[in-house]
Amino acid sequence: MFYIPHNFEYTLTSIPAIFRCMKLLHPCQGYEIKSQEEQSFSTSLKCSKEICNTGGVSRHILRHQDCRRFLPLRVNFCKKCLQFVHNKKKKQQSEDKKNSTVKLSKEEILVQLKSIAPNLHDNQLTLIQSQIVASNMKSKREMRWDKDVICMALSLFNRNPAAYRDITQNSWLNLPSEQLIKLYKNAVQQKPGIVPDMMLWMSNEAKRQKLVNEGYYGGIILDEMAIQEDVQIVHTKMDTKIFGLSDSGQDVRRMQALYDGKIECQLANHVQQFMFSGLSGFRWPFANFPNVQAPPGEIFVTTWSCIDELYKWGFKPIYCCMDGSAKAGHF
Repeated sequence: MFYIPHNFEYTLTSIPAIFRCMKLLHPCQGYEIKSQEEQSFSTSLKCSKEICNTGGVSRHILRHQDCRRFLPLRVNFCKKCLQFVHNKKKKQQSEDKKNSTVKLSKEEILVQLKSIAPNLHDNQLTLIQSQIVASNMKSKREMRWDKDVICMALSLFNRNPAAYRDITQNSWLNLPSEQLIKLYKNAVQQKPGIVPDMMLWMSNEAKRQKLVNEGYYGGIILDEMAIQEDVQIVHTKMDTKIFGLSDSGQDVRRMQALYDGKIECQLANHVQQFMFSGLSGFRWPFANFPNVQAPPGEIFVTTWSCIDELYKWGFKPIYCCMDGSAKAGHF
């Protein structure tokens, strides 16, 4: 492989040619040990430690066990030792980068942010802190989001899922994934009527946003939407429930029974959605009633039930806004 024949004739031209070929051969230099940490590195790979004398200077080197010893070209390392040196330098660079990166705790990040921008609001500090922590995570699954960030993301997702998706996919902000948001959203079981857990969530969200007294005053926005007739059977650990039937509460069922003289269940093709809209901008959908194009009497009963429930939780509706249908005029 060095292009030197095994057999040759001793002539005046062949012997000088052999010496010229020998001058082209260079020994593999190996990897020089320069620190005490590199001493332990020799035991982790297939290499041996040697002492090399070059020009009267002794050097401690690491050499791969499969080293070719001599090189046919003017290079310093054979392929085996070259790969060894490459891996060593790559590992050293990653260690230097890791040592140069200072990881701060959440408390230290907050202190740094307050020193840089002391006028930031607490919510802004929490959001910026979450962005710094999330950017240093290899995977979003390792991130443990602050409850205030989750509440903000949940509120934004409920108002406009498309806008939330645009913010996260275009890397404007590092926010919890849609799967995690839906998991928190579905923590409150959605069912017809006024759900106490939903009202508790609404009250806690108002306290978290530190609504002023005027923020608890507002109005009820009623919107009736058409839906597709469908029956769904939901199995839970406790029992099995059927959704999709008309259900506007016990008072409405009793009223219909007195009017029709019978009790029957019908598939819902519309749903009444009640939303509280505060004077300070706080908005929250808190009740849904599936029905069959509710008559004015049914709207009257469900609306006053919602008004009574809002007062129980500290909210004070002072007006009611409907979608302008003919039934709203009779209300």
